Amino acid sequence: MAGMLAFMLACAANAALLPAYRATRPARQSAAAGPSVWRDRAFLALVLSYSGYYILMVQMLMLLPLSLQQQTGSASAAGWLYAEQTAMMLLLAYPLTRYLERRWSRERCICGGLALITLSLLLIPLWHSAIATLSCAALFMLGALAVEPAREGQLMSLAKPHARARYIGAGRLGQAIGGASGYLIGGALADLAHTLSAPSLPWLALGAIGALTLLRLRTVFKPQLLGPSESSATALSRI
Repeated sequence: MAGMLAFMLACAANAALLPAYRATRPARQSAAAGPSVWRDRAFLALVLSYSGYYILMVQMLMLLPLSLQQQTGSASAAGWLYAEQTAMMLLLAYPLTRYLERRWSRERCICGGLALITLSLLLIPLWHSAIATLSCAALFMLGALAVEPAREGQLMSLAKPHARARYIGAGRLGQAIGGASGYLIGGALADLAHTLSAPSLPWLALGAIGALTLLRLRTVFKPQLLGPSESSATALSRI
């Protein structure tokens, strides 16, 4: 019941506070619009590059709660993590987005946030306490709050106006692939760490995935990171 009321309040707040909007141009019904998404190799390459990012993101629901439960011996410890996540999203999401968009390009926000996420995962095995893990989780969430608005804005800016909905749908490919494989990888790493008595193994492996993803994205974004004059679409056309 409490969850239902929370969603109803959120719905009412959205209806009252969000500005009215409309499409700037009517959608064009064209049989060629769908295939054009799959022919856009630069866009698809970028979308698939985000798979590594989502492999890391699902660990907020997989390895981080599992680690807290092991450290505290209590199944309710995961609730502390989700409470921290909710508080950070409510308090920091909007002001942090506004602050970063005035100072950094989208590409810098994405790379900086991903670097922060990767660092937070590499720091976890250094201290074996719930407080330290929650602190690393806060660093993780800070990075995610920097990445998400910039990533969404970037993909929207690359979508062709006549096939925007199709581009938005195709833009979720990285989330689908990375999300599904993230759970499989997280579970396999947890089992392997237990078998080998190597508790640092999952975090080091995830750190490596984060570093490789960051290197890939920096390669894609290099023109944008070096200078603001080139658009995302132009930079991606060089992939």
